[in-house]
Amino acid sequence: MHTYVNWPDVVFQLGWLIFLCAAGFAIYKIIKIRKMKNQHLKK
Repeated sequence: MHTYVNWPDVVFQLGWLIFLCAAGFAIYKIIKIRKMKNQHLKK
C-alpha cells in the first residue's frame, strides 16, 4: 500500500511550527531585555 504524502500540507505545518517557535523566542528575548532595562531604571 502506497501512502501519499500531501507535501504542501506537510511544508505548511512545519513552516507554521518553525514560525511559532521563532515568534515565541523573539517575544521571550524582548521580555527579558525589557526586564533588564526596568532593573537599570530602578537603580
